[in-house]
Amino acid sequence: MRRMKVLAAAAAIIAAMVPAAAFAGSADSGMPTVGERAQAMGNAFVAVANDASAIYWNPAGLALVKNRQAQISHTDLYGWGIDYNHVAYADGGYGASWSHIDASDFLMGGGDWTDDMYTIAGSRQVDPQTYIGAAVKWRKQKYNPPATIDSSRNPGSGITAYGLSGDGFSVDVGLLYLVDEATTVGATIQDLFGELKTQNTDRDVSADKMNPNISVGFSRKSDNDSLYAIQISDLGEESTVHFGIEKKLQEEFVVRAGVDDEVVTAGLGFTRNQWQINYSFKNKSGLGLERTQRFGAVVYF
Repeated sequence: MRRMKVLAAAAAIIAAMVPAAAFAGSADSGMPTVGERAQAMGNAFVAVANDASAIYWNPAGLALVKNRQAQISHTDLYGWGIDYNHVAYADGGYGASWSHIDASDFLMGGGDWTDDMYTIAGSRQVDPQTYIGAAVKWRKQKYNPPATIDSSRNPGSGITAYGLSGDGFSVDVGLLYLVDEATTVGATIQDLFGELKTQNTDRDVSADKMNPNISVGFSRKSDNDSLYAIQISDLGEESTVHFGIEKKLQEEFVVRAGVDDEVVTAGLGFTRNQWQINYSFKNKSGLGLERTQRFGAVVYF
């Protein structure tokens, strides 16, 4: 039984990694969520989005970032040697980020598989309570098989291995509304107008539309030290519910916990001078695909 679960988990990961446009029909983004703070809070972050990770979660939140900040994080996805790294910078209502996945160490038999996403985002305040924002994303996926052989240079070899690559643009839009000093509601649509074009050396270029993801959220501060958030994602499809809490125990130390679509999450943060160090943990699902630890840091200028 355990062997079957491991095989199923491997199949699921490989299917998620192959550029989505290689399959018929519409495609999903497939990029992991961003930020240790958000993951620790069950990925209920659309209505929080007040740091550099707003570039991903809700670009309208960039208007709430008052000081320049840079964010960096590292994850070994599922503990299987799939490296996921993220770097972001935000200042004055604008931001840029880069996310990178490298699964080369995971692939059995060798080969090189990478997935990069580059994002630029901006926001503006419409009135004292309303903020809007947008982000443009460029996605680049590439797979190089081991020992690729060009049959044209080796006539009669009968052995040909083909690489696979894909790229495309999409747009995110977001809204934040400050109901009062303690309460915020937010909404985003991710991957609008998105296409992921995939090609290799053996067939024509194809293009798939990406599925937009609509999310709405609500957050509230019960006091200066406690923050609660709830979010519903994938509206109109198989909706998922997310819940998170952040509690400041001391001026420099916070704890976080949440539920990400029935999966328990937790984490903590430590702030000293201009640095904040964050850690998050997401428990595993039945197949063992969700157990992920993240480490990251934020520096304020």
